[in-house]
Amino acid sequence: MSSHGQGEPRASDAEPSGDGLTGVRKLVATREIQALTRPRTWQVVLRLSATWDTILVAMEAGILASSLAVDVAAFLVIGCAQNALILWTHEASHYGLSRSQRRLNDVLADLLVSGPAGISVAGYRWQHLRHHRALGDPQQEVDLMAWSCVRGPNLAKQILRHMAGLYALGVVLRYRQRGDDLKYADLPSRSPASMIGFVAVN
Repeated sequence: MSSHGQGEPRASDAEPSGDGLTGVRKLVATREIQALTRPRTWQVVLRLSATWDTILVAMEAGILASSLAVDVAAFLVIGCAQNALILWTHEASHYGLSRSQRRLNDVLADLLVSGPAGISVAGYRWQHLRHHRALGDPQQEVDLMAWSCVRGPNLAKQILRHMAGLYALGVVLRYRQRGDDLKYADLPSRSPASMIGFVAVN
């Protein structure tokens, strides 16, 4: 006869202890998680090249085709690809292009991602980290979109502002505020690689 009574719970019926990650850590070793999250530079370069190929093909199609529909499609494709480059800038700000060689990470980002958009990855990293540290503080906030209202007609205004490039212009001109606004005093300068990337593309 079992030592457990019919109404007595067994140890195997007990709720798992700890948070949900405890069970995951038992199934997957830490070194396996690290291996899965470690960026592979050659894959990064390959994917960045695919993004730029998409932009170039869309530009060529818009130039060669005498069609408004093709022009509109090319505009949308290029806009999506440019947004992908900004997302890559975010990854690079966390050293997601090359974690072991941080200098290589920043050079790749400035040449292929951040520079063509008119910024540097060091500047984005400064803004991104400070935005999180000063979230909700209007005196210290440096994210230009953090206090934008998107209710009602304001949403359409913000979309038009982005489509017209006014937001991008504000990001680029932010470097000129370094001497006028103390909260921008420690904003990193543009790197030579970011300027090369900007000039080469624009």
